[in-house]
Amino acid sequence: MWYVIQVINGREDVMRKRIERVVPTGAMQELFYPQYQTEIKVHGEWVNTTKPLFPGYLICDTADPRTVQQYLLRMDDFARVLSQDGQFVPLAKEEVQLIGGFTHRGDRVVPMSEALKDGDQVVVTAGPLLGHEGLIKTINRRKSTLIWSSTCAADA
Repeated sequence: MWYVIQVINGREDVMRKRIERVVPTGAMQELFYPQYQTEIKVHGEWVNTTKPLFPGYLICDTADPRTVQQYLLRMDDFARVLSQDGQFVPLAKEEVQLIGGFTHRGDRVVPMSEALKDGDQVVVTAGPLLGHEGLIKTINRRKSTLIWSSTCAADA
């Protein structure tokens, strides 16, 4: 099952590497932070880059979140498995399917989609969001991003 580990925003990759060193290999099947491809303007030119899909959060595939949490507590850095009322809460099946549908093990980067806005309607012309226009709430052309109906940021 997938569980969310909260870390300090901007330190996702560093913390992923540290946690992989601290937590025994058998306790986790995968540890990642989903990213998305986008373009940013640098000195007047568009440059491809990747950004965290959920800044400040890692996803841990584990059958034993309690053991993972015990190892996280031994670290000097802030990292914790999200819980509610003392119970570790796995990601909902729909959330796992959404992330898993746009990425795969070993490559958790959502490729950039291409979209046009036709009045109030968004038309995706290429990429992983093709056929998923119903998920899109708004597009920010200036930042080359969009907001999904699940309030996730992604590429446009």
